[in-house]
Amino acid sequence: MSYKIGDAPQTPIEISVRPRAPTLDSPNIYDASFKAIFVLFILAVLVENGLALLFRWRPFLSYFDSRSTNALVAFIFSLALVLLFNLDIANQLIGIYTGTSRTVELASWDGLPGTLLTAMIVAGGRAGVNKIFQAFGFRPTSVEEQPPPPQLDEQHAWIAVTLLRDKAVGTVAVWINDAVAGSIPGSSPKNKFWRFFVRDKGRYPQTAGRPVESDAPYAIELKGNDKDGKELKSSWGPYKIGKRAVVDIELKVMISLNGARWAAWAGRNRVPTQRSANAESPRQT
Repeated sequence: MSYKIGDAPQTPIEISVRPRAPTLDSPNIYDASFKAIFVLFILAVLVENGLALLFRWRPFLSYFDSRSTNALVAFIFSLALVLLFNLDIANQLIGIYTGTSRTVELASWDGLPGTLLTAMIVAGGRAGVNKIFQAFGFRPTSVEEQPPPPQLDEQHAWIAVTLLRDKAVGTVAVWINDAVAGSIPGSSPKNKFWRFFVRDKGRYPQTAGRPVESDAPYAIELKGNDKDGKELKSSWGPYKIGKRAVVDIELKVMISLNGARWAAWAGRNRVPTQRSANAESPRQT
């Protein structure tokens, strides 16, 4: 717009006109919201069922810890899907509510939070979108949900043992109270952060813990062999394990000693590690 003050022309002013942002009383805001959530539901179902093939694949299950890896894989795949096909539902909804057009500009981070939010909702699967439907009143809240994961009760505890592999080769047997409970075929990843995503081959069990009855004594022993076939062993306990306890033990098998020498060595190296499990159980698949 050009204007004058007296006879002196002034600098032109640019004026833009845009429609007023919709309010909660706008008739089309709920229709647009329902359509957007319905698209999210379809995407979540497609992604969840498509990735189920990978998540149930035996090599994937034998190598990765599904509880932590599945969520990361689903998020990365959903983010790529949203970016490649311009399926940014969250930014579209924000644009409807504010009356503006929002696009993703990775260089300036404009719209990126909405894109990440869309990817996280899609990666959450149909159960998460169902909760959105229920929150908006599009679906009754009486729909059955999956039960929460089991928690430790007062009569049980968890035991897990990690092998600090040094001279032992091959599989190491895990004994609990004079009975073979399992075996440790490999070694733990050196990077502790990586242990959140892969199964720990140097641990028994590889994920979560072995449930045992509480308030009872337990003795754990590892038995293996070195490269020359000599017997290696290490022991922990017997110790009484309390209610709802989570006991993570680290042992290094050594050359087997007889009689008093073995008893003295085992007595010096019994170092239990125990932490409370009142809040939640350990990692589980």
